[in-house]
Amino acid sequence: MTRNARLRRLLEFSVAGMLVLSLAAALGLKPAVLAVPVVDQAVVLNIRAMIYHCPACVLVRNCGSDCVTVDISEARRRGARPCLTCGGICLARR
Repeated sequence: MTRNARLRRLLEFSVAGMLVLSLAAALGLKPAVLAVPVVDQAVVLNIRAMIYHCPACVLVRNCGSDCVTVDISEARRRGARPCLTCGGICLARR
């Protein structure tokens, strides 16, 4: 397969993928997320942004006095969402 043919095929798959995601978003569907059992571990909760982080997350150092350490179940109970960088769960514990 030539380079141009490979690039064309990649573009076709990319466009098809974007169409599927657009259709799913229009229908209000969310992508499937793998369910990972989480032990009730300690996380760092930014009480101003209501985002929780793995204690080893690089964004925790910017938190300052707005951060408290709580269990993940407590963070979720308060309505916090996981960090987009670390996912709110340490990789070693996933």
